[in-house]
Amino acid sequence: MARPNEPQHIAATPTSPINITQAALVLSLAASAVAASKVSVRVDQFFESGTESTLKANVLVKFNVAIAALETGAKASTAPRQYVFDFLKEAAEKNEAKLAGFVPADATVTSLFIGGAASISGVTKATLDALTALNVVTYVDLNANDFSRPEVLQGSASTEEDVAATNEWGVDAVGGPEIWNYTTGQGVVVGSIDTGAINTHEAIKHNYRAENGWFDPYNKTSDSDGHGAHTIMTTVARTASVWPPAPSGLRAWVCTKNRGQGKPCCSARSSCCAPASRTALAPTASKGPHVVNNSWGADAAYHPWFEAAVAAWKAPGIIPVFANGN
Repeated sequence: MARPNEPQHIAATPTSPINITQAALVLSLAASAVAASKVSVRVDQFFESGTESTLKANVLVKFNVAIAALETGAKASTAPRQYVFDFLKEAAEKNEAKLAGFVPADATVTSLFIGGAASISGVTKATLDALTALNVVTYVDLNANDFSRPEVLQGSASTEEDVAATNEWGVDAVGGPEIWNYTTGQGVVVGSIDTGAINTHEAIKHNYRAENGWFDPYNKTSDSDGHGAHTIMTTVARTASVWPPAPSGLRAWVCTKNRGQGKPCCSARSSCCAPASRTALAPTASKGPHVVNNSWGADAAYHPWFEAAVAAWKAPGIIPVFANGN
């Protein structure tokens, strides 16, 4: 037995090389599992559909977004819309800078700041693996046609009672006439992400805000389907059957065109946060709408691209409205 204060001699068994190898294997498998969880099933299916070394995908990359910090800062700011815009733009620049060295020179990277995302074209399997290994990347998906307008169900023909009604039935159903006694919505700007709009239509042309009022990743003011014109008319049309006939009930509308792909849909959501004019180079956060109408569907029950975008709208007080079918 050792005397007091006498040094103790403890025999140590050297770590077995087999144990080190096993630990390294476990860590490698864990890292691979984390990276794999960041990739959507259809990205995997895309690279499994042909010769992996020759395939290139157009993908959407999602980054970490500090939503709590965004909301706290916007609440404390005297200019919350501008704060949100600056916060997300700065975060996007920092995140995209970390992609340097991992994205080939011939690939195109487009910032989609509102969703904390970026679109990247020409991504190989090797590039995909490098991206998913980055801590800043949380999810990778194909830039595919996910979003579409809801199917419109054909109803019965209008009755004589419908034709004789002072207001559309939906206006009466939500208590519109009672609300008009207190407010007509003057000064409210409504944004719409849809198939576009026919801005010359008599019901909406007087309310269209041309400056900072249109965004289309493809072309100019138009409606490729007719659905977008229908939804914006339902919201802001200046006709007695839809909104109060009083001339004081003026409201503006801005519109962004969405044809279904993830990239333009994210761009449209960005535009509703800070719309740009046709001639100005920089978006203007103060010109953003008060309400954003979203009347379209998706192929899946959950998409991770919406959370940051909706948070970016709500932080400065922009109200997102989603249709629950038509």
